[in-house]
Amino acid sequence: KSFPERYDTLPGRIMLDTNVVQYLLDFGEFIFEGYVEGDDGFVTPRGRVIRPDSRLFEEIEALHRIFVRINNAQFEFAVCGQTLVELSDRSDPERRSAMRWFYDLLDHWEAVVEAYGRSFPAAAAERYWRARADPYLANNVQKKDRNVVLEAIRFDCRAVLTVDRLATPATQRHFFDRYQLMILWPSEFISMLAPFQALYNG
Repeated sequence: KSFPERYDTLPGRIMLDTNVVQYLLDFGEFIFEGYVEGDDGFVTPRGRVIRPDSRLFEEIEALHRIFVRINNAQFEFAVCGQTLVELSDRSDPERRSAMRWFYDLLDHWEAVVEAYGRSFPAAAAERYWRARADPYLANNVQKKDRNVVLEAIRFDCRAVLTVDRLATPATQRHFFDRYQLMILWPSEFISMLAPFQALYNG
């Protein structure tokens, strides 16, 4: 089936890939506040221009909708230790607002994990150990992405939100068929919400 027909339920718990968190930091003024300087697109801290006609521009707009324009109270967002390691050296004051959001999310997620303790479903643990031995993961997914995917499976997340090549059709199909884990672009998540627009519009 084509996306999103192959998914019949919305994911309640969603792991944010490191690249999504990175864009939340880089473009936090737009994603969280809707502020844009002009019509030429976004500029990354390294000077790369993301133009309005690009796929990445569409995904950044989708992140704005996810975190501001929809009511996401029924979704639980998770982050993993891999993300904290990759962002630990970031102290740019221009990103301070988004970093506060990240640390608030991290604190909340750590509290959730502590509260659940050993009560995560046994099926999630079974999927996790099966995934660790999965040759597809070792041969087709970069190490940093493997850590995110494994933590998502371990903590019974139903989706990983990403903006990179992890979300290929083959990878999406593999992880959903074997582990009931959706690998989603932000725009795909928005598409899933479309039939329930009245419930989730902010």
